[in-house]
Amino acid sequence: MSFSRHLYTVILCYVLLILGVAGTGLVLVITHTGIIIGCLLITISFFIIGALVKRLNKSNAKLRLFFNAIEDKENMIQFNEYSEDKEMNALSHSLNRINELLATAKSDSRKQEKFIIKNQFIRRYAHSMSCTYYNCTSIRKNRNG
Repeated sequence: MSFSRHLYTVILCYVLLILGVAGTGLVLVITHTGIIIGCLLITISFFIIGALVKRLNKSNAKLRLFFNAIEDKENMIQFNEYSEDKEMNALSHSLNRINELLATAKSDSRKQEKFIIKNQFIRRYAHSMSCTYYNCTSIRKNRNG
């Protein structure tokens, strides 16, 4: 919950900053009091928009990479949990935990499959041996009888 609240707060701050900078630049250009400074502020607002888009795409890129790895049945992916961005650290930690749980489930599933296959082999072998034993005893009875 705190992750999303903090993210929404950051997005709101970016949007307010963009509106403030672009609005000030637009007012300066329209009123002809500072055309050069107004154009500069509008240009700066475009860079702020680019920074916001880059920040939002960073988490989307991690999620896309994670789901592509799951789709390819790859569990060797590990995300960096020690960067300066706290939200990305929390997201990376969560994705690494999910990946670890999936790897554990996959390993347990393989162990169960091996156990089942081994058990089936033992049953078939025991069944074939008991059939052979019974066939041999019935043949001996016929010879002796």
